[in-house]
Amino acid sequence: MIDGEMAQEGREKLSNFSIRLSKSMMEKIDRLIELGLYVKRSEVIRAALIEGLNILAQKYGQLQKGWESIGKEVWEGFEEEEGEEGEE
Repeated sequence: MIDGEMAQEGREKLSNFSIRLSKSMMEKIDRLIELGLYVKRSEVIRAALIEGLNILAQKYGQLQKGWESIGKEVWEGFEEEEGEEGEE
């Protein structure tokens, strides 16, 4: 059983991770875009950069789904505990 303190700690960790991940992901995407601006004339390099952005987007989506699933489990455990306290 997840207690209220554990649920709160889990939510805080999830929100902190999401912020770091989003910022980190944006920095990577910004860097790839900057590189793309310098190599506009090379279609091969541009194609590789676009593919890299697509891969980053897919990986980010997979991570988000995984963390959303964990967050849902933490939240459900927290709601169950609140329900038990209300019954007392």
